Amino acid sequence: MNIRPYVSVGGVYDTALGTVSVDSEGRVPLTEGYGVETRFGVAGSRTWRTTELDIDYRGSFRHYNKRTYFDAVDSSLTMAVSRQVSRHVTLELGQSAALYHRSFFLPTSIGVSYDPLMPGLTGNELYDSPTRVLATLGRITYQWNARTSVSAAGAGFLVRRRSAALNGVTGYMAIGDIAHRLSRHQTIGVDYALSRFDFTGQFGESELHGVTVNYAARLSRNWELALRAGGYRVHSLRLVRVELDPAIAVFFGQSFGVERFDRSLYAPHWEARLTRGFRGGSWALNYARTVTPGNGVYLTSNTDHVGTSASYQGSRRVSFQAQLNYSTYSSLTQSLGKYHGAGAGGGVSVLLTRSLSLVTRVESRRYDVGGSDLKRTSTRATIGLAWSPGDYPLSIW
Repeated sequence: MNIRPYVSVGGVYDTALGTVSVDSEGRVPLTEGYGVETRFGVAGSRTWRTTELDIDYRGSFRHYNKRTYFDAVDSSLTMAVSRQVSRHVTLELGQSAALYHRSFFLPTSIGVSYDPLMPGLTGNELYDSPTRVLATLGRITYQWNARTSVSAAGAGFLVRRRSAALNGVTGYMAIGDIAHRLSRHQTIGVDYALSRFDFTGQFGESELHGVTVNYAARLSRNWELALRAGGYRVHSLRLVRVELDPAIAVFFGQSFGVERFDRSLYAPHWEARLTRGFRGGSWALNYARTVTPGNGVYLTSNTDHVGTSASYQGSRRVSFQAQLNYSTYSSLTQSLGKYHGAGAGGGVSVLLTRSLSLVTRVESRRYDVGGSDLKRTSTRATIGLAWSPGDYPLSIW
């Protein structure tokens, strides 16, 4: 068993704290706060003869001086079980859950990332609103022969936001794929996915049918490349509010009406990931263009995401981590301006004693929505001491 618990206590400073509200000038009121943050969790794995269990639990409690309204307890749990049922059959089960008040709590995204739709459940949040996320995945793989395998998977997920002004989503996915190993270092494949999103708070749903071709290769001892290319057919249905012509409105006594929005369109899916491993660290560059269920304001949307990250353990006592990312949202069913968001962050962990580390991190996020006054820059800085048994510096980001 390889299980590593941790507990950290330190100071936190946040800017652009805000709720789902506007002031008398129609702007989102923002404030800053500093206080104390405690983080705790456990991560690791356990392997039996035919079964492997992975677990990652993260918790956080924040208390702000003079800004106690924003005090919060956040929590996330990801578990995955893989079992070799027979010589040719493998069964995988995954479960993810999270409750968070600010997306800075999550190191990346919560979800079972078999498909790019899943990590998009918690990305690019526009407001700090209590949010609950639950995702479940089951997958069975049949190894046809030494080079070819086929698999089928099913997933269900839901997102609920406390604010009635924000939409939640309930959805499911059904996936089938076949993969063939061309050589020791190259694999190709094709998959088909059916997805459905049902939105809360207003009438609306989307159904997606997608086909994607996959290619993965180990280019050298240190370099790896993964590519996905395909597209979705997206069918969306919902009710929209429309302005009535004054000559018609006089008969109904109101200036607006409701009409049915029913549209089918096609959207591309591109994904590329390049990684390099080196002694003591790794580097990754990724790009994805796909369709997601939105972020509580945007419903079904096209999204582009590009990011890079690096981690390095300079010695047995010091480790570093940093990342940059940029994202856009373009709604497929709403008349909203294009969302642009960018983020950057980095952290350092220094092992002071065998079980005690100094951990510090700074990160910032900037986003705006075209055609609106919604522009926001959020910054977070933390520094503290963390306890975790082990011979290497602790990384809790």
